[in-house]
Amino acid sequence: MLTPRFRLEQTNEFVIVYIEAPYVSASEVEFTILDNQFKFYVKPYFLRLSFSEPIVENGKESASYDIDKGLFTVHIPKLHVGEHFEDLDMLTQLLARKSTRTAPQPPRIEVLSSSPAQPEGDAAVPLAAAAAAAAESDDVGQADEEDDEGGLIFFPSVLLACLNAECVGRSLFPLQQL
Repeated sequence: MLTPRFRLEQTNEFVIVYIEAPYVSASEVEFTILDNQFKFYVKPYFLRLSFSEPIVENGKESASYDIDKGLFTVHIPKLHVGEHFEDLDMLTQLLARKSTRTAPQPPRIEVLSSSPAQPEGDAAVPLAAAAAAAAESDDVGQADEEDDEGGLIFFPSVLLACLNAECVGRSLFPLQQL
């Protein structure tokens, strides 16, 4: 995106923004006024101005485009009529994105127990041991268990390949030709 050339003026009621954006389609222009921020977008131009005083979208805003000069003239209403915007000549300050972020919050995690939980039954077998046992099995590549309820089916050869770090950059499931 390109930042277009622009200049600013003000009256008692409006902040007037002159934006140079030649060779654009005026029907594709987007203007946004929210709190103290004004945004202008038309491909390939983008302009965001953050004012120190509030502006408002109240139906009095207007914009025109001089096609010969490639110049948009945008009248943005001030929230408080007669208020003087002090920093209109500070272009880099107007262009700076105002941070709306709050201070980082600590993670909201509650430790319920400091001892590691031990799984029960067959789940207590370490993964590496399960993979080694599956590799010695005669049915490598076959499903260990049929599941009629749509559950997961374990393929030992896929697990073993991943434990040996051979699956990096490859599909975990072999493609079958139909």
